[in-house]
Amino acid sequence: MRLDHDQRADAVYVTMLPDIAWDHQVRLDPRRIVDYGIDGRVIGIELLGVHLGVDVEGLPNATWLAKELGKHE
Repeated sequence: MRLDHDQRADAVYVTMLPDIAWDHQVRLDPRRIVDYGIDGRVIGIELLGVHLGVDVEGLPNATWLAKELGKHE
């Protein structure tokens, strides 16, 4: 997994499975979007407005994600 932080866009993208082709996305709320691959697995997570904080509850790999986000504060 890889976390990329775009400070200008105030967004974070977490790449989980880079070799799987994108199929669709599900918007959990206005600031959290989960991307799914053609095989149905989560391939990435987009987090918007990260300066406001990030709610990791209900996201895949929430514990890892919270830890990594803490490194970028």
